[in-house]
Amino acid sequence: MNIELELSYKLKQINEESLARFLAGKESETAYDFYAHIKPVFEEGSNIANDWKDLLAERYKTDRPKHIHPSQLESTVEIIQQQILQSFDPKAKSLRYKNTKESVDYVVNSVIEWLEKSKP
Repeated sequence: MNIELELSYKLKQINEESLARFLAGKESETAYDFYAHIKPVFEEGSNIANDWKDLLAERYKTDRPKHIHPSQLESTVEIIQQQILQSFDPKAKSLRYKNTKESVDYVVNSVIEWLEKSKP
């Protein structure tokens, strides 16, 4: 499996973990410590998302997929970063959270499909 595909699956996993944390926090109204809980998760997810975007931006130059644009990659990184942060906030709006999660899922699944079709 190539690194772009591996990072795409990691992003999907991060998105699912964020949703699970959001739903659990919503039920229990858990208060998280910024330095102990939020910062490490955000930094890890942000680093993975930025690496994913950078690698795909390079690949996009040589292998242009039909239904993916570089601006989608950029906005997906921004959204996943927001998702991670909002997953720790029990007061975040559920509908908006789920809609942005679906947006990330759509782009990441499109990238996975593109990468799997263009495997050598």
